Amino acid sequence: MDVIVVFAILVFLYFIQRKYLVRNCIENNSDGSKYFFDFLFIIHHIFFLIYYLYSTSKKSDSLQFYEKTLTATSWVEFIGTGTNFIKLITFPLSRYFHLSLPAVSLIFSYLGLQGMIFFYLTAKEKICEQKKLFLNLTLLELLFLLPNCHFWSSSLGKGSVMMFGIALMMFALSNFKKRFIYFFLSLILILLIRPHIVFILLICVLISILIASNVKMNSRLIVASVALLSMFLIADFVSKFIKSDILSVFLENSSINIKAQLLSSSSSGYDVGNYNQFMKLFTFLFRPLFFDSPNVLGIVTSLENLIGIFLFIHLIYLKLNSSVKWNNFILFSFIFF
Repeated sequence: MDVIVVFAILVFLYFIQRKYLVRNCIENNSDGSKYFFDFLFIIHHIFFLIYYLYSTSKKSDSLQFYEKTLTATSWVEFIGTGTNFIKLITFPLSRYFHLSLPAVSLIFSYLGLQGMIFFYLTAKEKICEQKKLFLNLTLLELLFLLPNCHFWSSSLGKGSVMMFGIALMMFALSNFKKRFIYFFLSLILILLIRPHIVFILLICVLISILIASNVKMNSRLIVASVALLSMFLIADFVSKFIKSDILSVFLENSSINIKAQLLSSSSSGYDVGNYNQFMKLFTFLFRPLFFDSPNVLGIVTSLENLIGIFLFIHLIYLKLNSSVKWNNFILFSFIFF
């Protein structure tokens, strides 16, 4: 089966990458397990299998993406953003290499795994040394083994590619002078999938640079000018993508709220149309919780969300007590979150 061949190739690539990761991220630091990346690889592919079985039990987006490429005649049909861009990536894999749905899904899943690795590398650069808690793993490493992100970034779809794109962007911002090429590559990738996320990113850059305490005025003006100019240049493109004026996305008749009402009719969705802005934000960030979990998947997600709420409150507590000083990167990350 082609899926076995694809998996064997990905395992080979992983072990090549692993040598670099262990040598530079673990052996040079005392706060990490040399087996962490193995745990990450295994956990991610376990949830790839779970997601694949879950998605094949119903007509998922992954199946629709794959089937559309089988009936297409050329790449030209899929030139565009959003789901079209995902089909554009899928087309050569399904038509030229004749890979099956699970094999193509496995490739997308591996891209999601790379996103998790880039997020971890970024966190390692910004978080101080930690004690080992369980199986020689630190708290940071244990958090990266939680299931939710692995589950949603292990499929043929926008989730895995967005995971990679945003992770690459954060990795670049962590050391912008050395990685600015990664930053622009990640921006292009995100722009092709979810243009409005790039707009949000630029707003966050603008806010963080204006309220940062240790940035020179000249740097503020340069970064703010670039962010504003970029927002102006992509504003029309983003408006066409979301089918709404950016400035009116919170109005009653905006397409964003109309889409929210449509999503509320799904079995695992929430009727956020009648929520105030605080409850909408809380729902998107931290739900489901145990009182509204419809199934086993919801219960597992609720447990992870509870951990997220605890960490969020703890971070705010430390900040209010001046126990933690936020550098520009942490400030930007918090606003972006």
